[in-house]
Amino acid sequence: KLSLLLSYRRSYQGLIESSTFQKIEEKVFQNSSIFDNDNSEEKFSFQDFNIKVNYQLNKNNTLLASIIHIDNDLNHTYHNIENNTSFQDLMDSENEGYSIHWNKKWYNKINQVTRLSYSSYKLQYHFTNNGLGNKISEFDKNNQIKDYDFSTEFSIPTNNNQVNFGYQTTFKKVNYAFLEVKDSINSLDENDSKINTQSLFVNYSNRNSKQWDFNVGIRGNYYN
Repeated sequence: KLSLLLSYRRSYQGLIESSTFQKIEEKVFQNSSIFDNDNSEEKFSFQDFNIKVNYQLNKNNTLLASIIHIDNDLNHTYHNIENNTSFQDLMDSENEGYSIHWNKKWYNKINQVTRLSYSSYKLQYHFTNNGLGNKISEFDKNNQIKDYDFSTEFSIPTNNNQVNFGYQTTFKKVNYAFLEVKDSINSLDENDSKINTQSLFVNYSNRNSKQWDFNVGIRGNYYN
C-alpha cells in the first residue's frame, strides 16, 4: 500500500580531480576569466535530493507525491598581480519541483488522472571588482522562473477503442534583473512577465488491427 523512495547526492570537488573532470571543467569555463589566467581559484559544489511517495488508498484510488531539489554553487576569485586588482564571481542556481498525482478508477473501467505540479528555477549571480582596497564595480544578476500546472484527464475504453478527454491550465512567471549595486542600487535591465493558458482536449484511438493504430484528436488553447 505504501512505498517511499529517498535519494541524495553531493559532490566533493578537490579531493580527486580526474582527467575527465578537468576536460569537463575546460568545456564549461572556456573563453571565461576562469581559464584566461593562472592566478584564479574556483570552488564549485553540487547537491540534490529526491523524495517520492506512492500510497494506494484502496483498489480504486492511488496517490503519488514527489519532491526534487537541485543546488549548484560557484565561487571564483581572480587576482591580477600586475595592477593589484581582484575579481570575484559568486553564482548560485537552484531548481525545485513538487507534484501530486491522483489516479481514480470509476465504474465501467473509466479512469481519471489528476495532476498538480509546481516547479521553480532561480539564478543569483554577484560580481565584484576590487582595486587597492576599494570596490571598483559591483553587479547583481537575478533570474527566476515559476511554473504552475493543473490537469485532469479521463480515459474511457470500449473494446479496442479508447476515448481520452480532459482539461489543463498552466501559469508561468518569468522575471530577471541586472543591477549595479556598488554605491546604490541602479537597475540596468529588468523585466517581469506572466502568462496563463487554458486548454481543452479530446482524443480517439482505435487498435483493431495488429498492423495499424488510428488516432485522431483536437486541442484548444486560450492564452490570456
